[in-house]
Amino acid sequence: MADEMPDEPIIRLDGRHVWNFWRTQEDPNQEVTYERKLTCYWNRIGQVPHPDILPLLHEAGFGYVSMFIQGAKLNPSLISALVERWRPETHTFHLPYGEATITLDDVAYHLSLPVDGDAITGKAEDNWFLLGRELLGIDPVDLDGGRVLITWLDENFSDLLNNASLQLKEQFARAHILRVIGGILMPDKSRNKVHLMWLRHLRVFSDAGNLVGDLQF
Repeated sequence: MADEMPDEPIIRLDGRHVWNFWRTQEDPNQEVTYERKLTCYWNRIGQVPHPDILPLLHEAGFGYVSMFIQGAKLNPSLISALVERWRPETHTFHLPYGEATITLDDVAYHLSLPVDGDAITGKAEDNWFLLGRELLGIDPVDLDGGRVLITWLDENFSDLLNNASLQLKEQFARAHILRVIGGILMPDKSRNKVHLMWLRHLRVFSDAGNLVGDLQF
């Protein structure tokens, strides 16, 4: 951490940034001339996991984060101001008091996701249609490069019978984990799709609970 502030501004963009928006709010008489905000979103999972699949979710390492069913409050202005302080050269946020970043310890503490274990590596080269049929028990439709609609998962994996077989419970648990990944942990610009590549690692739930890392494809 530097002892003195650098001569150049911490924010080195075009002079029109979100931080100006926040600073001017301190003076109600000062006119706000510009505000730029990122679009922030995630896909809310509106259904509580069925009690019968909770043990499987915990075994796979997704028990705690699976309960984030209503999402969280997002503040686009605050998030945008923070992003503008990110520096790709150092992978840190440059703040007035110094540098800061998000660590794996932060992830483990806030989401209870495993950060120690076997890493997921290699390329994903699967027949996504057959993989979906094998591990979800139903043929996926409208595949887009291996991605399936989260709404399709909602429509087909919402009502689990109380006397369901273990195989059916596992299929519902996999579908719920896909919704968590695509809707909360790693949503993309599609806003409503998740890649089936994650299914490969959900064949055995105990094995999935020991995996960490980033799948490259």
